[in-house]
Amino acid sequence: METKQVEIGATCHLTSTVYSGGSMDVYLDYIEHSADHWHSDTETSLDIDKDKAVEIINFLKDAFSI
Repeated sequence: METKQVEIGATCHLTSTVYSGGSMDVYLDYIEHSADHWHSDTETSLDIDKDKAVEIINFLKDAFSI
């Protein structure tokens, strides 16, 4: 298993994991910090499939005129 990570912010990162069989998972993980000390932080993990990855890449290319 091989894992790679790109840090977007202190509590937000992209993670890809390639398994020995060749399958791969990509997730956007982030923690939303609660402003109220009575409530805990919320950790979210979003699965990114190939179609969503292409959409994100095209969005960034347009946004940065790449």
